[in-house]
Amino acid sequence: ARMRDALQALVPGVKGTPFAPAIRGAIVDTWGRAAGTALPDALLSRGIKLASSSPFADESEENVEQSSRTEQTSDAEKQSTTMLNALTPAQQMAVRNAVTRCVSLVRGPPGTGKTHVAAAIAVAAAEQMAKSQRVLAVTQSHAAALNLHRRLESFGVLSARIGTTLRPDEVTEQSSFDAVRKWCEDSDLRLMMKYSAMRSRESAGEDWTPPTDDDDDDDENEVDEPADSRTSTQSIVQVQYGVMRRMARASKVIVMTCASSGNVGLLQGLGSFPLLVLDEAAQCIEPAPLVPLSWGCAAMALVGDEKQLPATVLHRRAGIRGLGVSLFERFVR
Repeated sequence: ARMRDALQALVPGVKGTPFAPAIRGAIVDTWGRAAGTALPDALLSRGIKLASSSPFADESEENVEQSSRTEQTSDAEKQSTTMLNALTPAQQMAVRNAVTRCVSLVRGPPGTGKTHVAAAIAVAAAEQMAKSQRVLAVTQSHAAALNLHRRLESFGVLSARIGTTLRPDEVTEQSSFDAVRKWCEDSDLRLMMKYSAMRSRESAGEDWTPPTDDDDDDDENEVDEPADSRTSTQSIVQVQYGVMRRMARASKVIVMTCASSGNVGLLQGLGSFPLLVLDEAAQCIEPAPLVPLSWGCAAMALVGDEKQLPATVLHRRAGIRGLGVSLFERFVR
């Protein structure tokens, strides 16, 4: 349903579309080319100009204030600069293109460090953004999202991997969770930690009971039996939801799957997302990246290899009609 709604909002003629003009024009242009329709030279020239423009050109007071503090370089910025300098010349060029153009593609065969470059793009872009702006990094699968987030954490950038299907231990093990705890540790964070520990015991074969807000913090071995386990589970879900939003607010890069990025409650109110980084882009069916792009991303960096595994389409007729062609592959063509 989220992909359908995003696709309908992208259709030319729809008023109040959430898509950035350059992004929307570039995508719609691929449809015309796929149908063999030639576009006027003037329109193509305008599209090229938009796609080549910088997505971070913002003269707001917040950016001016940040530029006046360039001499105060943080340890994280120094670490990311070292990381960028360690890239190969081709990888450095890919990063520079991604942060200076509205549309960029990063192609490479297996083993060439595409996820490494995707993380580097997110780090480089985050350093150029205002305080209220964040990089939205998405993937097709949870495994790919986990891999990308771990790479970001190894670079030292504060990032949050969020989603409605994450287990509590997948939330509490993140560096952004620890950062939130340092600023303000409250009952919600303690409940998340306790619930995560009990889930670990369950995985080890031990019995556990879902914790409640009324648990005695001084005795972690005894947990009151909740009157209604279903209500307790709902409470945990709400707490985890709120904690993930706090982690996202504290981070400069947010990592999700394409499907989870359509969850309005998780991302609403977190500022703008000037850049979308899509890793494993060739494995996404074309409507999938439209969901995160509908947040008004002014630029997108697609990282993948159309020669590897294609997008998975089980419906034979849908495959024949081109649903198996990813947005990445359509741009390459």
